[in-house]
Amino acid sequence: MKNAYKQKREAGFTIIEVLIVLAIAALILLIVFLAVPALQRNARNTQRKSDAANIGSAISNFEGNNSGALPTAYGYSDQDQVTMLLHCTGATPAVTGSYQAGTDLGAPNKFGCLTSNKNFDSAKLGYYKPADTKVFFNNAALGALGPSAPGSESNSNISTNSLIINLGYTCNSTNTGIGSASSRSVAILYVAESSTGDGNLQCVQS
Repeated sequence: MKNAYKQKREAGFTIIEVLIVLAIAALILLIVFLAVPALQRNARNTQRKSDAANIGSAISNFEGNNSGALPTAYGYSDQDQVTMLLHCTGATPAVTGSYQAGTDLGAPNKFGCLTSNKNFDSAKLGYYKPADTKVFFNNAALGALGPSAPGSESNSNISTNSLIINLGYTCNSTNTGIGSASSRSVAILYVAESSTGDGNLQCVQS
Protein backbone atom coordinates (compact mmCIF):
# COMPACT_ATOMS: atom_id res chain seq x y z
CA MET A 1 0.00 0.00 0.00
CA LYS A 2 2.84 2.39 0.86
CA ASN A 3 4.68 1.58 -2.42
CA ALA A 4 1.53 2.31 -4.48
CA TYR A 5 1.08 5.66 -2.73
CA LYS A 6 4.73 6.53 -3.24
CA GLN A 7 4.62 5.71 -7.00
CA LYS A 8 1.45 7.80 -7.44
CA ARG A 9 3.04 10.75 -5.64
CA GLU A 10 6.25 10.57 -7.69
CA ALA A 11 4.31 10.55 -10.98
CA GLY A 12 3.16 14.19 -10.66
CA PHE A 13 4.68 17.66 -10.08
CA THR A 14 4.49 19.75 -6.98
CA ILE A 15 3.16 23.30 -7.05
CA ILE A 16 6.67 24.58 -6.37
CA GLU A 17 8.06 22.74 -9.41
CA VAL A 18 5.31 24.12 -11.66
CA LEU A 19 5.95 27.66 -10.40
CA ILE A 20 9.68 27.30 -11.06
CA VAL A 21 9.05 26.15 -14.64
CA LEU A 22 6.62 29.02 -15.24
CA ALA A 23 9.11 31.52 -13.82
CA ILE A 24 11.87 30.24 -16.12
CA ALA A 25 9.55 30.38 -19.14
CA ALA A 26 8.52 33.95 -18.26
CA LEU A 27 12.19 34.97 -17.95
CA ILE A 28 12.98 33.51 -21.37
CA LEU A 29 10.00 35.32 -22.94
CA LEU A 30 11.10 38.58 -21.33
CA ILE A 31 14.63 38.22 -22.71
CA VAL A 32 13.27 37.53 -26.21
CA PHE A 33 10.82 40.43 -25.92
CA LEU A 34 13.69 42.80 -25.07
CA ALA A 35 16.25 41.38 -27.52
CA VAL A 36 14.20 41.19 -30.74
CA PRO A 37 13.47 44.95 -31.06
CA ALA A 38 17.14 45.72 -30.40
CA LEU A 39 18.24 43.26 -33.08
CA GLN A 40 15.76 44.74 -35.56
CA ARG A 41 16.92 48.26 -34.73
CA ASN A 42 20.56 47.26 -35.25
CA ALA A 43 19.71 45.69 -38.61
CA ARG A 44 18.00 48.89 -39.78
CA ASN A 45 20.94 51.01 -38.62
CA THR A 46 23.37 48.74 -40.45
CA GLN A 47 21.35 49.17 -43.66
CA ARG A 48 21.21 52.95 -43.22
CA LYS A 49 24.99 53.09 -42.80
CA SER A 50 25.46 50.82 -45.82
CA ASP A 51 23.24 53.06 -47.98
CA ALA A 52 25.19 56.16 -46.94
CA ALA A 53 28.50 54.42 -47.68
CA ASN A 54 27.24 53.24 -51.10
CA ILE A 55 26.22 56.78 -52.01
CA GLY A 56 29.60 58.09 -50.85
CA SER A 57 31.40 55.52 -52.99
CA ALA A 58 29.27 56.40 -56.03
CA ILE A 59 30.03 60.11 -55.56
CA SER A 60 33.77 59.36 -55.37
CA ASN A 61 33.51 57.34 -58.58
CA PHE A 62 31.57 60.15 -60.22
CA GLU A 63 34.30 62.66 -59.31
CA GLY A 64 36.92 60.37 -60.80
CA ASN A 65 34.99 60.07 -64.07
CA ASN A 66 34.16 63.78 -64.35
CA SER A 67 37.45 65.60 -63.69
CA GLY A 68 36.71 66.16 -60.01
CA ALA A 69 33.18 67.53 -60.49
CA LEU A 70 30.50 66.65 -57.95
CA PRO A 71 27.07 65.46 -59.13
CA THR A 72 24.36 68.11 -58.86
CA ALA A 73 21.28 65.96 -59.52
CA TYR A 74 20.03 62.46 -58.91
CA GLY A 75 17.12 60.24 -59.87
CA TYR A 76 16.11 56.65 -60.48
CA SER A 77 15.28 54.35 -63.34
CA ASP A 78 11.85 52.76 -63.06
CA GLN A 79 13.52 49.47 -63.96
CA ASP A 80 15.19 49.36 -60.58
CA GLN A 81 13.62 51.49 -57.87
CA VAL A 82 16.44 50.95 -55.40
CA THR A 83 19.25 52.30 -57.60
CA MET A 84 20.10 55.98 -57.26
CA LEU A 85 21.57 57.57 -60.40
CA LEU A 86 23.93 60.51 -59.78
CA HIS A 87 24.50 62.95 -62.65
CA CYS A 88 24.95 66.58 -63.65
CA THR A 89 22.07 69.01 -63.99
CA GLY A 90 20.83 68.92 -67.58
CA ALA A 91 22.60 65.65 -68.37
CA THR A 92 19.88 63.14 -67.54
CA PRO A 93 21.36 59.64 -67.86
CA ALA A 94 20.11 57.38 -70.63
CA VAL A 95 18.53 54.48 -68.79
CA THR A 96 16.34 51.53 -69.70
CA GLY A 97 12.73 52.55 -69.17
CA SER A 98 11.67 55.97 -67.92
CA TYR A 99 13.67 58.18 -65.61
CA GLN A 100 12.28 59.23 -62.23
CA ALA A 101 13.74 62.56 -61.12
CA GLY A 102 15.01 63.02 -57.58
CA THR A 103 16.58 66.32 -56.50
CA ASP A 104 18.32 68.86 -58.75
CA LEU A 105 20.50 71.67 -57.38
CA GLY A 106 19.89 73.82 -60.44
CA ALA A 107 22.84 75.70 -61.95
CA PRO A 108 24.54 73.32 -64.43
CA ASN A 109 28.04 74.59 -63.63
CA LYS A 110 27.71 74.20 -59.87
CA PHE A 111 30.69 72.28 -58.44
CA GLY A 112 32.09 72.00 -61.97
CA CYS A 113 29.23 69.71 -63.02
CA LEU A 114 28.44 70.64 -66.65
CA THR A 115 25.67 69.52 -68.97
CA SER A 116 28.45 68.11 -71.16
CA ASN A 117 29.43 65.68 -68.37
CA LYS A 118 27.49 62.69 -69.67
CA ASN A 119 28.96 60.19 -67.24
CA PHE A 120 26.81 59.13 -64.30
CA ASP A 121 27.19 56.75 -61.40
CA SER A 122 24.79 54.65 -59.36
CA ALA A 123 24.35 53.53 -55.76
CA LYS A 124 22.34 50.58 -54.51
CA LEU A 125 19.98 51.44 -51.66
CA GLY A 126 18.36 49.03 -49.25
CA TYR A 127 16.69 51.13 -46.57
CA TYR A 128 15.86 54.43 -48.30
CA LYS A 129 13.30 54.04 -51.09
CA PRO A 130 12.64 56.49 -53.96
CA ALA A 131 8.90 56.33 -53.41
CA ASP A 132 9.40 57.70 -49.90
CA THR A 133 11.09 60.85 -51.31
CA LYS A 134 13.18 61.05 -48.17
CA VAL A 135 16.62 61.44 -49.82
CA PHE A 136 17.66 65.09 -50.21
CA PHE A 137 20.46 67.03 -51.94
CA ASN A 138 21.67 70.24 -50.30
CA ASN A 139 24.61 72.62 -50.69
CA ALA A 140 24.05 75.01 -47.79
CA ALA A 141 25.47 75.30 -44.28
CA LEU A 142 23.03 73.39 -42.08
CA GLY A 143 24.25 74.70 -38.73
CA ALA A 144 23.34 72.72 -35.61
CA LEU A 145 21.38 70.04 -37.44
CA GLY A 146 19.73 67.56 -35.09
CA PRO A 147 17.44 64.55 -35.56
CA SER A 148 13.70 65.11 -35.40
CA ALA A 149 10.64 62.88 -35.29
CA PRO A 150 9.57 61.36 -38.64
CA GLY A 151 6.97 63.25 -40.63
CA SER A 152 8.56 66.61 -41.42
CA GLU A 153 11.67 65.64 -43.39
CA SER A 154 13.28 68.15 -45.77
CA ASN A 155 16.72 69.08 -47.10
CA SER A 156 17.45 70.66 -43.72
CA ASN A 157 15.36 68.52 -41.36
CA ILE A 158 16.40 64.93 -40.85
CA SER A 159 14.88 61.88 -39.18
CA THR A 160 15.50 58.14 -39.05
CA ASN A 161 13.52 57.89 -42.32
CA SER A 162 15.55 60.42 -44.31
CA LEU A 163 19.06 61.06 -45.59
CA ILE A 164 20.71 64.36 -46.60
CA ILE A 165 23.56 64.54 -49.13
CA ASN A 166 25.25 67.88 -48.37
CA LEU A 167 27.59 68.84 -51.21
CA GLY A 168 30.53 71.10 -50.53
CA TYR A 169 30.90 70.22 -46.84
CA THR A 170 32.89 67.84 -44.69
CA CYS A 171 31.79 65.86 -41.64
CA ASN A 172 32.87 67.15 -38.25
CA SER A 173 35.66 65.48 -36.27
CA THR A 174 33.28 63.06 -34.51
CA ASN A 175 31.27 62.18 -37.66
CA THR A 176 28.08 63.34 -35.96
CA GLY A 177 27.31 66.42 -38.05
CA ILE A 178 28.49 68.98 -40.61
CA GLY A 179 32.05 70.28 -40.48
CA SER A 180 33.66 72.95 -42.64
CA ALA A 181 33.02 74.00 -46.25
CA SER A 182 35.07 72.18 -48.89
CA SER A 183 34.28 72.42 -52.60
CA ARG A 184 35.36 68.82 -53.26
CA SER A 185 33.80 67.07 -50.26
CA VAL A 186 30.35 65.68 -49.57
CA ALA A 187 28.82 65.00 -46.14
CA ILE A 188 26.15 62.30 -46.15
CA LEU A 189 23.92 62.56 -43.09
CA TYR A 190 21.60 59.95 -41.65
CA VAL A 191 20.06 59.20 -38.26
CA ALA A 192 20.73 55.94 -36.44
CA GLU A 193 17.87 54.72 -34.27
CA SER A 194 18.34 54.57 -30.52
CA SER A 195 16.24 52.97 -27.81
CA THR A 196 15.04 56.43 -26.73
CA GLY A 197 14.59 59.84 -28.35
CA ASP A 198 14.79 60.73 -32.06
CA GLY A 199 18.07 58.89 -32.69
CA ASN A 200 21.68 59.90 -33.23
CA LEU A 201 22.94 61.98 -36.15
CA GLN A 202 25.69 60.27 -38.15
CA CYS A 203 27.88 61.56 -40.98
CA VAL A 204 29.75 59.75 -43.76
CA GLN A 205 32.17 61.81 -45.85
CA SER A 206 33.01 61.34 -49.51
